[in-house]
Amino acid sequence: MLVVTFQHETHARITQAHIDAKTNKIVIRQSRQLVLGGAEGQPPPDAYIVLRWLLNSPIGQTKYEDKDLPGTDEGENGARAGGAPMPVVPKIVVKSG
Repeated sequence: MLVVTFQHETHARITQAHIDAKTNKIVIRQSRQLVLGGAEGQPPPDAYIVLRWLLNSPIGQTKYEDKDLPGTDEGENGARAGGAPMPVVPKIVVKSG
């Protein structure tokens, strides 16, 4: 996932997120604040960074294969067909008195 946010016409920030297939964790990366203001008639160097990210094409393996988590059963955790299984959380019983 790629999100480019703009603050007025002067700044931008790029946020990228993906799932690490080896660890099944989400990896989120964020750029520094990119400066888009510059001298009249000259595009700032950071504008080229934003353009490169906006015009890129993904390479490599971009499809995530769902795998059953160890110790979970699809029937018990409410996973729908084709969806990722939900983690099983033990029931917590609170007794008063």
